[in-house]
Amino acid sequence: WWKKMWVTPFERWLFKRADSVIATCEDEVKWIRGFEPKVKNVEMLSLGECVDYSRVERVERADERGSLRLLFVGRLHPLKGVEYLVRALHELNHETHEKGSGVVLKIIGKDEGEGEKLRQLVREFGLDVEFCGVVSEDEKERAWEWCDVLVLPTLSENFGLVVAEALERGKRVITTD
Repeated sequence: WWKKMWVTPFERWLFKRADSVIATCEDEVKWIRGFEPKVKNVEMLSLGECVDYSRVERVERADERGSLRLLFVGRLHPLKGVEYLVRALHELNHETHEKGSGVVLKIIGKDEGEGEKLRQLVREFGLDVEFCGVVSEDEKERAWEWCDVLVLPTLSENFGLVVAEALERGKRVITTD
């Protein structure tokens, strides 16, 4: 809260000076106008206009290849909701175990206090999860090529930039509303 207290006046100043502010949804438009009523122009971005859908390929079903490959890119922080993702993965693998399919997860991101807790859950559940930590751009590109779906179970973001990265690459995205 104290960081926001220091940043808020600067944010308001930037909003007032901007010729246009881009929002990703109607709720964000309302928030921007409520936050700084003197903003000149708020435009809503349509993701359909910026994604090249010709690059989108069909996601193979888990039973055709053996597993569905999920990727999480972000900080390992309580607000990112990765613990919920690990628990959901456990339930999903438990439900699909009899069918011979499963879900694997690769986690790329800086550990900010959740890493050991998540590793303990992964061991407890016997999950197929790879913790990569912070990686180079080349390693990150290989992870994007490897994955079928990006997962972003965040508890605080309205639109993570990683979602745009995934859509740009033609990847499906699962996130919270």
